[in-house]
Amino acid sequence: MAQKDAPLTTVTKGTTALLADLRRGSLDIAVVAHPSVLADLEAGPIIAVNRNVVVPSGHRVANTKSPRAQMLSDLALATTPRADNPPAHDLLMDGLRRHGLDASLQPASTHRDVSALVAAGTCFGLATPTAAVHTGTNHLRMLVEEVALRVRIVTAPGRDLGDLIHALDRELLRNRV
Repeated sequence: MAQKDAPLTTVTKGTTALLADLRRGSLDIAVVAHPSVLADLEAGPIIAVNRNVVVPSGHRVANTKSPRAQMLSDLALATTPRADNPPAHDLLMDGLRRHGLDASLQPASTHRDVSALVAAGTCFGLATPTAAVHTGTNHLRMLVEEVALRVRIVTAPGRDLGDLIHALDRELLRNRV
């Protein structure tokens, strides 16, 4: 049972690493990208969180009224490595391909990494609507369903974390699609 006065520690890792930590017992709860292989873990509902497409300010798509996926074809996608969560990565890439965009990849682990690569003019990336808009970048609302971040709250079996799960759910639902 979770203690009300227990210290809260935030860990930022890829989904695969977070799930491994849950299985080892070094984490009680995690918010992970969906889909992912959960097997022996307990998971809450899937929540889709909005994301914008982040593009270089000087790129042709940055100021167009009707941006299309193919307009990003000369840019690489700055995103987390596939190894962080192969199923979610493949789902994203398949969604982009359905819109005619088969982007090359540039590894970027944080929003700051994405912004730096985008500002350099060689990449596009993804960011939640609350993420900072850095100099040299524009955030566009396009490919809404394809780029939405699908997440779920996951716990190890037998953990009583009801209050914490409800608090996380409320926070995630504020940014949903």
